[in-house]
Amino acid sequence: MGLHQKLGMSSHISMRKIEIRNALGRLRISPGETVLVHSSMKALGPVEGGAKVVVRQFLDFLGPEGTLVVPTFLEDFFWGDENQIWDRERSPSAMGIFSEMVRIWPGALRTAHAPHPLSAIGPNARKLAACTNNRDFDEDSPFQLLVDLDSWIVLLGVDFNVCTMLHLIEERLQVPYRNWGNLKGIVIDGDKRERKTYEFYRRESGVENDFLSCGQDMDTEGLVREARLGKGMVKAIRAKHLLAFVSYRVAKDPYYLLTPASRRKPPPPKSL
Repeated sequence: MGLHQKLGMSSHISMRKIEIRNALGRLRISPGETVLVHSSMKALGPVEGGAKVVVRQFLDFLGPEGTLVVPTFLEDFFWGDENQIWDRERSPSAMGIFSEMVRIWPGALRTAHAPHPLSAIGPNARKLAACTNNRDFDEDSPFQLLVDLDSWIVLLGVDFNVCTMLHLIEERLQVPYRNWGNLKGIVIDGDKRERKTYEFYRRESGVENDFLSCGQDMDTEGLVREARLGKGMVKAIRAKHLLAFVSYRVAKDPYYLLTPASRRKPPPPKSL
């Protein structure tokens, strides 16, 4: 399979460029803003020009003052393999073809946190790439910076079950079904190669998150904007609105972000 096929650049014509721009316009996101995009190109159906065109349309819509951000994680990175290698410049994203296209886009910058790196294009990319956090969602993390920048979270063909920002709330409020542990591996950053240890707020065995119900609650409250695009939907919410809404509910109910089955049998309180 060629690179164009891998990156979704199919010759099959369906969704057109104008449909992408129209959908973004219906979300009422303004040029010059910062957006964090979680995506599934497959869910949208065939797109004229594939992922490259969709990224280009986002960038054109946001304009030269806007910043496009995507997660470029390796889902299993550092889990149980202390010799796994992550190369900041070369390790591909496992978050789909839209994410990988942004990562390799000319001028894109990637953050340095190996377990949860982001890639960004635009004026705020340098600020994000300069973050030096050890924990995923600390006050000095790119995720907190996205909140501070009043960014949007955009779900392109996916739903809130993939919304990484919700883990920031779990970590920040120290939910009782997670415990601190370490993730270890080898990180290559340019000419520098070192073994690193990251603190990670790991979910306990047998406990599962339910972010879809949370998304429905935010939609009911009018915080989520939606637009149809191709075969799927695009959703958008301000990061600060998500943070405020969900933090309030988790503070009242620490098990708010769990599945019904996990909530029925909450883990025992943490020992002091």
